Amino acid sequence: MDNLESEVMPVTSSLATSHGAQLVLLAQDKSQHGRAVLTTAIVELFSEDARLFTDSDRELMTQIIVQLVDSVEISVKTALAERLANQPDTPRDLAMHFANMEAGVAFAILKNSPALKDPDLIRIVMHKTMEHQMAVSARSIISPAVSGALAESEHDSVVQALLENSGATIDHETFEGIAGRTTEDTVFNEALVNRRDLPKHVCHQLYWAVSAALRQTLIDNHDIDEDSIDDAIEGVLSDMIEHLADEKTEGEDVAARVELAIRKGVLGEALLALLQSVQIHRFTTWLAAASHLREDLISRIMFEEGGECLAAIFKALEIDREDFLSIFVFLRQGRLGEKTVPADEIQRAAEFYSGVKPDRAAKFLKRLQRNPDYLNAIRTVNTRSAGA
Repeated sequence: MDNLESEVMPVTSSLATSHGAQLVLLAQDKSQHGRAVLTTAIVELFSEDARLFTDSDRELMTQIIVQLVDSVEISVKTALAERLANQPDTPRDLAMHFANMEAGVAFAILKNSPALKDPDLIRIVMHKTMEHQMAVSARSIISPAVSGALAESEHDSVVQALLENSGATIDHETFEGIAGRTTEDTVFNEALVNRRDLPKHVCHQLYWAVSAALRQTLIDNHDIDEDSIDDAIEGVLSDMIEHLADEKTEGEDVAARVELAIRKGVLGEALLALLQSVQIHRFTTWLAAASHLREDLISRIMFEEGGECLAAIFKALEIDREDFLSIFVFLRQGRLGEKTVPADEIQRAAEFYSGVKPDRAAKFLKRLQRNPDYLNAIRTVNTRSAGA
């Protein structure tokens, strides 16, 4: 530990140095109480003092903590990971350091940490163990890109966990890939069929494949006319597939999922993921649920040329500027027919979003939420008053 202290102290006279020296001293206490104090001290650094750190401070603190963590036992690493997993200001490099540790330590960070971005999670899925993949598949919100990586796992249990996670956004290509892996023995068959967002054409693919296998079994083992069995299977399946598709659409608990995304602070990311996987109707439904606005009104606002209404709604919902701009550009490209959105239009939208005050945005959203009949009555009164 003396070597570590000699490395830490001369680097800078910044705030990070004094904290680093304190951590070094705490790490010298090998008792259970000392370990608990060390864990608490590290977590508190990123919950209380994070605002005071410069970028160089944060980088130095991460280096110090990484060196300290590598020298302590598994139980301390696990406790630290569990505490840091829910800290929004945990440095990305530190979160990745924990994510690459043994699965028992990494689990909480992989499952909960907002510090890990899609490229980090995909790298873990591609290069770490099944247990690491299972932790990623348990995240409350999973983007289409991460879902695609998990779906390629050689472990069927990982694919099953992904399919059973209602917070995972899965695009059509990923669904098709999973469906192509199904056999009579794959463990995720039921989870795949039960996905409420399973595309209709994949439903068809699965049911016809299963029915073809059943048909062959019946023909091989029983004296059955082929045309008769084909007629029966086709008639039953057509009705079944239509019923299943309707059931999935009606059964989606959008409100609960939107509420979870808001609570986790990832509503913007979830909305963007829906657009990226070309689920425009679900995007509209989600945004309507989050803003408490009518879907027909959301549909008009989505493709508004200037994007001011959309910007105000997103500001009121506390969605990040970057997520707003990505969604604005995506929607404008759709309205323009895949053409490039003019840079000045994006700039104006960005400036409007940055300039509108949160309280003004909230007031605007509240007005939109009012009953349209009431708003029309107000307009009528105002018009009469102006003409009097």
